[in-house]
Amino acid sequence: MFTAKVISFYDAKQGVNMDNFKKGYIALTRSIKRAEWAKDAVKRTLWENLLIDASYKSRVVNFKGVDWNLFRGQLVTTREILASQIEIGGKPVSALIIRRALEFFEKQGMISKYGNRLGTVITITNYDAYQSYFFDQSNDQKNDQPHDQCKVNNSKASNGVNNQPCDQSNDQKNDQQNNKVLEQESNNKNNTPISPKGEKSSAENLAKELLAYYNQSRNARCQDYSPFLKVLDKYNLDEIKLVIDWFDAMGKAKAKPQNICRITYFDGYLSDAIKRQESLQTYQNVIDTFNEICGEKLGCVDEITPKRIEKIDAIIKVVSKRNSDSLQAIRSYFEILMETSSELDICNPKTNWAMNFDNVMTVEKLDNTRSKYMKLQGGCQ
Repeated sequence: MFTAKVISFYDAKQGVNMDNFKKGYIALTRSIKRAEWAKDAVKRTLWENLLIDASYKSRVVNFKGVDWNLFRGQLVTTREILASQIEIGGKPVSALIIRRALEFFEKQGMISKYGNRLGTVITITNYDAYQSYFFDQSNDQKNDQPHDQCKVNNSKASNGVNNQPCDQSNDQKNDQQNNKVLEQESNNKNNTPISPKGEKSSAENLAKELLAYYNQSRNARCQDYSPFLKVLDKYNLDEIKLVIDWFDAMGKAKAKPQNICRITYFDGYLSDAIKRQESLQTYQNVIDTFNEICGEKLGCVDEITPKRIEKIDAIIKVVSKRNSDSLQAIRSYFEILMETSSELDICNPKTNWAMNFDNVMTVEKLDNTRSKYMKLQGGCQ
C-alpha cells in the first residue's frame, strides 16, 4: 500500500499568506511520523527542506560565482543558508545546530556530503525511493517544462487564476533565495564583483566576513584580512568562527588574526574548539532535561555558569561509572528525585530552604536520592 502524502501547492486558493502558486511538490512518506528523530522540530524541518531543495534532475547551478554540476537528488548550499530557513522563537537557528543535524543524517545513511569553503554538496542517499515514478512524471510535466511553454489553460490546475503568469521551476526559485541569503551574509561594503571563475573574489569576501566577525566579537579595528585567506584554503567559515570563539572563551581574546590563523597549529585549535562546543552542548542538554522534568516545581535555569559546569562534570563522572549513557542516567536521577521528594522536601518555609538546580546537582544529593529510592523499593517488596 502506498503511504506517501503529497505536499502540493497547485490547487491552493489565492488569499492565503503564502506564495504558493505552481511551485511543484514532493512525496513525503507518512512513516516519517514514526521516526524518533522526527520529533526534533529542527531535524524534521531540515529534512523536508533538503527533500524540497534537492534537484529533480541533473543540472548546472551557479552558486557563489562558481558553476556546480548537480545530479538528481543533490543540492549545493551552506549551513548558514540552511539555518536561515528554520526559526525558533522568531530567530534563525545557529549553523552549529544545522551541522549536528547534518552529521546525524549522515550517520543514519540518509545523506552524504562533500564540499569546500564555498559550499557543500548534499546528496539524498535514496532520493529515487523517496520520489516514486508517479510523482516524478507529475513533477516532470509541471516543474521541468521550459518557462516559455508553460500553460495555464487547464481550468482545474489553474483553479481560476488563468491570468497569472507561469512561475519558474522550483529549482530556480531555490537558487534565487539562496543568492539572497549569500548577499546578506557578505560584509563586503564595496560589493567587489565576482570574477569569471568566482573563487578568488568569493574567498576574499569570506575573509572580510571573518575579519568583521573577529572585530565585532572583540570590539577591535583590525583591517588586514589576509591571515584568514590562508586558513580558508583548508577550513570552512563555521570552523574558523568556532576557533575565533574558542580563543575568546580561553581568555585569549587579545590574540590577533595572525596568531589565530597559524596554519601549522590551526588543526589543533579546531580540535579543541570542537571538544569545547560538544561539552557546552552536553551542559545545555543537562539543563534542558532538568527544566523539562523539574522546572515546574523547582524553577527553570538557562545560564551555564562555570560553577554549574563543575557540578555537571562531577555528576557525569559519577554516573558514567555505571552507565554508558550519562545523560539518560541524569534524566533518571531527576525523575526519581521528583518522584521521591515531598512538598516539604522541595520547599521548607520554616528554614527558608528551597530545592533548585544548584543544590540538586551535587554528588551528595545524588547518593542520598539513590539510597532513598532503594529503601522505598525494598519496602515495597
